[in-house]
Amino acid sequence: MIDTLNKIESVMYGREKPGLFLRIFLDIASFLYSIVMRLRLLLYEKGWLKTMKLPCPVISVGNLTLGGTGKTPVAVYVAKLLHKQGKRPAIVTRGYRGGFEKRGGVVSNGKRVLASPQDAGDEPYCTAISLPGVPVLVGRDRFKSGMRAIREMGANIVILDDGFQHMKIFRNLDILLVDGASPFGNNKVFPAGVLREPAFSIKRAGIILGTRVEDNTQPAIPETKAPVFRTRHKPYRSLAVLRGELAQLSFFPQPDEVIAPEGTRFFVFSGIADNNSFMKSIEQSGFHVSGFHGFPDHHDYTKEDIELIIQMARESSADAFATTEKDFVKLFSMVWPMDIYVLGVTIEFLDKGKEFAQMLKDV
Repeated sequence: MIDTLNKIESVMYGREKPGLFLRIFLDIASFLYSIVMRLRLLLYEKGWLKTMKLPCPVISVGNLTLGGTGKTPVAVYVAKLLHKQGKRPAIVTRGYRGGFEKRGGVVSNGKRVLASPQDAGDEPYCTAISLPGVPVLVGRDRFKSGMRAIREMGANIVILDDGFQHMKIFRNLDILLVDGASPFGNNKVFPAGVLREPAFSIKRAGIILGTRVEDNTQPAIPETKAPVFRTRHKPYRSLAVLRGELAQLSFFPQPDEVIAPEGTRFFVFSGIADNNSFMKSIEQSGFHVSGFHGFPDHHDYTKEDIELIIQMARESSADAFATTEKDFVKLFSMVWPMDIYVLGVTIEFLDKGKEFAQMLKDV
């Protein structure tokens, strides 16, 4: 069963071609899934499925594809920008695989972090410790979470992280992220491809952010009335823990562009949706990667995993470890045999950054 799922995932992401039987099966399943998504959209458009409205503006950050296009870094960027503009934003998200996912809960009230990574989910916890002053709430009932943020924490604008498909809540602005390197994968809907819904849904977007865009390129996006902004991912150091020391986490310190001393040889490990992109961003920043090991997204690390990481790092003659914030929040209670650098990712506008900020201010 696991081998079959891995095979399907490889086909979805274009890593291998399916055999005839699997291709037919995936195309039929994709066709049926597409019909369901189109019907759902129609029901909302006709008002047969009700949309609820929060008593404040709502900004959604999301995408059309499975996997990582940088939704959470964009949600954090938007929250910081709104906070700087004098607004009181709160981030509301599902909390995938966290203990609070079903019943809902507060990860941070903006003053302190109130939940563990296990209760919050790894990504909401990282969001919370990256955003002092901004409440972060999780749960499947995002309307309930939004109301709680407004009533109990004084939020006057709500950001839905991964909310493009969450049409149950009315939003004043939909920010749609599109991967500059591969906007829609193979242009097929799940499970034959990586699209969560048909590509024509791009018309619902109020703003389109091309992510991971190269300097002199334009993302291949269908013609749309929405303004298109070009951005790229920029790694930064959010924390450095020296060999033999124990990390102390409340909020991450201010980001530091100086990731590590020049010449440091990194052994990199991560368990995110796009491990290769994370490693590539480090290499493109001019740092030497002596070895790398990737785990599945949202990976829960075992003792054996840690032993493997340490062994591989030593064999690669690494000077230090490097990993993501999302991975480190599951590992901060252990002492490492080498320095470990925790890297976050922010977005950097290639052009029109002030125009984007003004559009948010006008929401």
